[in-house]
Amino acid sequence: MCTRLAVERGLILYRRMDNSNSFFRARPEQIKALLTATLILLSVIFWPAVQWGTSVVIRRNRVHSDQVEAIVPLRWVAAQDNSRVQAWSFCLTMFCSSPRSSMEIRVEETMIGKKEDAWLKRTELILRERRYSRPLTRSISSPAGNVLCLESTSEIRRGIVDSACFASETGLIAGFDGVASDLDDFYRVLATARPVIKE
Repeated sequence: MCTRLAVERGLILYRRMDNSNSFFRARPEQIKALLTATLILLSVIFWPAVQWGTSVVIRRNRVHSDQVEAIVPLRWVAAQDNSRVQAWSFCLTMFCSSPRSSMEIRVEETMIGKKEDAWLKRTELILRERRYSRPLTRSISSPAGNVLCLESTSEIRRGIVDSACFASETGLIAGFDGVASDLDDFYRVLATARPVIKE
């Protein structure tokens, strides 16, 4: 009786194992399609880490476009195009628990020599329209000259700070949007920013 029961259980177990191994009998093109879909899904989920890894491999701390350059720490994802330098705080996946901070620095030649008072009034108005609190003024010395910044906290996005900056002498314009803990990094980067001298 016990022997017969053991044989029957063995047969049931064998059939289950045989059915479970059907995955390994899949055609090569099915396995290739599954692996490709898995790779694409992982690439989408880990895209911020891929950006950061690529950024670290192909760049040094000094990032420059055709118009401006700045020293951006390697812990930030940095990119440049013809006119600006941009950076984002590092995040491993698309599902970050907190918002990603970002910064942008560029030179607007049409702004060279413009009055700081006019820029201040216009920027304050824009911040108010976007529902930011009354801004604080901060001044930073950089190779681009004296940079005037307006720093303000969002009234609708909890914990988000915005900083808009302008250097009248060189037309340098910079902006930060993100968490307050990354703001000091932005000001350190801004202190190294300078227009690229065209030959």
